[in-house]
Amino acid sequence: MKPLKLALQAFGPFAGREEVDFTRLPAGALFLISGPTGAGKTSILDGITYALYGDTSGGERSAREMRSHHADDALQTEVEFEFALGEQRYRVRRIPEQERAALRGQGLVRVLAKAELSRLDGDAWTPVAHKATEVTALVEDLLGFKADQFRQVVLLPQGQFRKLLSAGSNEREKILETLFGTAAYKRVQDALKAEAAALAQRGEQARLQRETLLLQAGVDTMDALLAQRAALQEAQAGLAAEERRARDDDAAARAALQQGQAGAALLAEAAAATA
Repeated sequence: MKPLKLALQAFGPFAGREEVDFTRLPAGALFLISGPTGAGKTSILDGITYALYGDTSGGERSAREMRSHHADDALQTEVEFEFALGEQRYRVRRIPEQERAALRGQGLVRVLAKAELSRLDGDAWTPVAHKATEVTALVEDLLGFKADQFRQVVLLPQGQFRKLLSAGSNEREKILETLFGTAAYKRVQDALKAEAAALAQRGEQARLQRETLLLQAGVDTMDALLAQRAALQEAQAGLAAEERRARDDDAAARAALQQGQAGAALLAEAAAATA
């Protein structure tokens, strides 16, 4: 993500509207946000995080608490942030829940939280999402980080770097996986694990089948089963030879029977002729 422009209105210590134009910096430049305590350094980070996720950079203050105490009651608190992802440009605008002066009459009115995410198509901004939850979900999909991960990896507030170091192994694994784009390798690893599990299952099934066959054959080892098979094959060969000899004997007997029946018919015919 590359920040482009940030506008803060009645936000944090800023009573009016302040704009930060990151495009004025040279490409790839390093820059320092400096100033005395209370000048609003962290509020810039709060503004970026709030625009993206509806949360502050430290996660210690709610969005309602970010309304400036110095702002006029009629001025609405809002944050607008433009950023780029590759060649695509996005703009997110959020309004926290707040109380401001009524436009008509006296007193204060309650303003509900609002959010809008737009994408720059050509020269026009195209709305992508209008609800706060939808905007947050789309930002998470676009950036690949949730708010906590964004604070731990991309935008580290003061004193929060140790959270990444002290995070649990599972949480740190997710963060580093997103940071270094190892999702493709993880998918390969998961596929290999699944294939290994399938092969192990097939191997177990083969082992059980082998044990069943050995039990049915009445032997204990494969060598004994092979020896038994060889003996059966030898016996089968002997029986096949005996079968062939029996078939030959049967064929000869049938031929002799037919010859005897023919002779008997001739004798019967001769006897009939004599009579």
